[in-house]
Amino acid sequence: MRRGSQDTLSPRLPEPSVDSADYQPEVDVERLAQHFAQRYGSLAEARKALDPEVELKLVEFELALKKWGVKVDNVVHFFAHIDEDYSGSISVEELLNVLDSPLDEIKRREKLRQRNEVKRIFEEMARSICEKFGSIEEAFQKHGSWLHSTSSSLSLAQFGRLAKQLDIELEAAVMQRVFNEIDEDKEGSISVEELQKALSYPIVRYVVVEIAGLLEQKHGGVVEAFESIGEIRPGSVSKVPPPPPSGDRPPVRLAVHEGVSQEHFLKVLRQLKVLDTITDSAATMIWTSLQPFTMQDFVQRLLEEHRQAEEEKQRHEEDRERLRALVIARSTTHCPQA
Repeated sequence: MRRGSQDTLSPRLPEPSVDSADYQPEVDVERLAQHFAQRYGSLAEARKALDPEVELKLVEFELALKKWGVKVDNVVHFFAHIDEDYSGSISVEELLNVLDSPLDEIKRREKLRQRNEVKRIFEEMARSICEKFGSIEEAFQKHGSWLHSTSSSLSLAQFGRLAKQLDIELEAAVMQRVFNEIDEDKEGSISVEELQKALSYPIVRYVVVEIAGLLEQKHGGVVEAFESIGEIRPGSVSKVPPPPPSGDRPPVRLAVHEGVSQEHFLKVLRQLKVLDTITDSAATMIWTSLQPFTMQDFVQRLLEEHRQAEEEKQRHEEDRERLRALVIARSTTHCPQA
């Protein structure tokens, strides 16, 4: 979506020993919980002995398991089960909380993790498609050669090549789960329409948040930007939007009368210098997804999505601050090696 964006490669993960479709985290949880209980007497004593500041990345976690003499069925998915916030590392506190969880809670967490994993992959695909191609149609039409596809649909193997082209590394079972989620008619292939439907919201949200951020940088605010060019009347849109309804997808406010035309929408974004960074095809995709809408509707959507993105960022920072506070509170605790 951004012009001239740099590609980043995802690190390769160790091969799992058990397929994720058959993986049961409660088995690995029980094994590791028994290790800590035997070494420290109980998980409660382990909490007192271990330093909550210590964080482990996947490779470090794998080495620690070998050092402890604990064999697990699938180190990749066990790590992912513990790393609930997808930060790429797990703290001792996160680890012990999982080990101390009842069986029903572990199963519930795993179902939630798998749903969130698919959602996160959709978001990664949406971002990469926007940055590399501008739209889903262009990904299909302009790059059929490397997909080895001459049709308007993708098989599982072609979908895997698309994921790799987007710098997204997926284990086979995870890829199958994502593919099945997109393949609504269950015919064994993904059409342009099915991929658009699956990625519509994450793509729209990603581009809208990017536009809002650009307007903050260039004009000092979203409302200020549109007021400065006379697209909305001063005071017609509150700078502090009301909280969106509960649920993953805030509803689009549709106008009851004729909305903004595509030509005018692109003209406004060009006037605001947004199209210096956002591609025309990405902007057109936003217009298509949101129409019909008034300019006030669009400003409100920008404010809502920008606020949600900032709140998510703030929650992540607060979580890290809580961990730091916990570390300070236990700074005098001795930290023997597990």
